[in-house]
Amino acid sequence: VSETNFWNWTVDTTDPTEPVVSGTPGNNGLTNVVSFAYTAKADDKTKLKFYWKFGEYDEVVKEEDETFDESGLEGLDDLEDGVYAVSCYAVDEAKNVSKTNTIHWTLDRTPPTVTLDSATDDPFGKGTEFLEVSVVFSEPVVGFCERSVFVDNKAQVVSFEQTGKKDDTSYLVKIRPGDDGLITVKIVGEKVKDRAGNWNEASGILTHTYDTTPPENFTFEATPKNTEVVATSNFNFAVSATDTTTVTYYWKTNEADYVSLGAEKKDGAWVAKFEGLASEGTNTLSVYGTDKLGNPTVTNSIWWVVDTVAPTVPVIDGTPADGAYTKEQGFSFDREQLLLGDFCVFTDDSDHGVA
Repeated sequence: VSETNFWNWTVDTTDPTEPVVSGTPGNNGLTNVVSFAYTAKADDKTKLKFYWKFGEYDEVVKEEDETFDESGLEGLDDLEDGVYAVSCYAVDEAKNVSKTNTIHWTLDRTPPTVTLDSATDDPFGKGTEFLEVSVVFSEPVVGFCERSVFVDNKAQVVSFEQTGKKDDTSYLVKIRPGDDGLITVKIVGEKVKDRAGNWNEASGILTHTYDTTPPENFTFEATPKNTEVVATSNFNFAVSATDTTTVTYYWKTNEADYVSLGAEKKDGAWVAKFEGLASEGTNTLSVYGTDKLGNPTVTNSIWWVVDTVAPTVPVIDGTPADGAYTKEQGFSFDREQLLLGDFCVFTDDSDHGVA
């Protein structure tokens, strides 16, 4: 009788457990570089091999303690932005196959862009405390603050607030103006990052003009002249000023309210004329101009007297008496008049003289 030879085998129909995958990027993660490293563990009675797959690349087999990463994968720099998957399943020595565990993550190598807009009038002046600028990024960003905003002409960023309800894409920035003139606003490049870690691109430039300067070269000419006494109720005036915006003039006589007077541009200046009728007696005329933003010039004022009533007939008292005959050649008389004026004196057929 020979010795007995034993032949042993094991029947194993149990699949390994689904691999537990750990590493970076995590499931549903976000990254701006194609760099990953994963390990897997699963339970089984036998030694396991792990089959890894990334995107459209071929499967890679790793032992349980080995790391699966991007090593040996070519063309990764040419991958487009999008969602990618890393999958893993385990195979035991009996060729039982576990369920596949798949991790998804997003590749984002696109820098966030930003646009600027403003509802503030351009130009704006003292009536507007802040230049308000809407800042909208193409995707959520982190790190946005006052220092991310460039302004010049002594303007100052005083506040910003998030206006988007669900993400960090939209902000309202308030800027206090400084000197008169052009204000430039810009979001500086590489100041904020998106959630994948990409630095932002610089924005375009937004400009607004701050204007608190009244119209210049203001001139005012009127007829009658200041303090003049005239025998007509007609009056007229002409005004002129220069400004980068439109100019409107305002005038009034006596105690009336100011009335606006439109102007037209001529030879680089905003000019206007007016003709009217004044009241009997003392009249005043006041005129000033404002630019589109309400910046006023100085007010020019004059007064004059309208006197259209003729003097009363003079009362003459003197010698010789009225109707008398005399051999004396000399004469003298006193004059009285209800209103100021000149008296014209006639003797015989001579020219009149002023007395």
